Amino acid sequence: MQGEVNTYYGVVLPCLLALRRKIKILANPDNNTWIYCKPIINALLESIEKRFGNYLDFTSPESLNAAIAALSYPRFKKRWLTCVKTEFHEKLLQIFKKTANEILVEKNTPLEIEKSHENQTTDEFFDFGSSSLTLTGIPKSELEVLHYFADEENDLQNLNKYPTIKQVFIRFNTPLPSSAPVERLFIFYNDESTKKP
Repeated sequence: MQGEVNTYYGVVLPCLLALRRKIKILANPDNNTWIYCKPIINALLESIEKRFGNYLDFTSPESLNAAIAALSYPRFKKRWLTCVKTEFHEKLLQIFKKTANEILVEKNTPLEIEKSHENQTTDEFFDFGSSSLTLTGIPKSELEVLHYFADEENDLQNLNKYPTIKQVFIRFNTPLPSSAPVERLFIFYNDESTKKP
């Protein structure tokens, strides 16, 4: 989490869920490996639930933004949903699709206005309204989301094939999950302020 290369906001939620899952496995009563450390393991699990409860409940804006960031990160996509209660799966996927659709609409609005002015004389009669639906009746953004999730590549460059998802990734993965750059800024400030002129 403290790294500055390929560490995006989309790492936060999968990291928390993977950590909680591993500690739950250790805390399992059938696990006799940790006899004397059981209280420590239980305390760690309780601490994670208490400290990061707003990320793990999927009702707060922080948790929903973190979920969108993780879903748009090709490294994780939907893999981390196995650590989430199934009742939240559809909700999170719908929010992700809605976000992608909003970005697609924002991106296409100026282009549609320009097209309508250019083609007024040629195809004025054949105006069927918005072209946000494909021939299958599925919105373009949702179709792109489905293709993105079906794509097995997990490299960041893979986002170039999915321009709407790439915009979602850029929008929701720009906050740094790490405090290291901020800490360095304060260290630099303190060093500069203690110097004598």
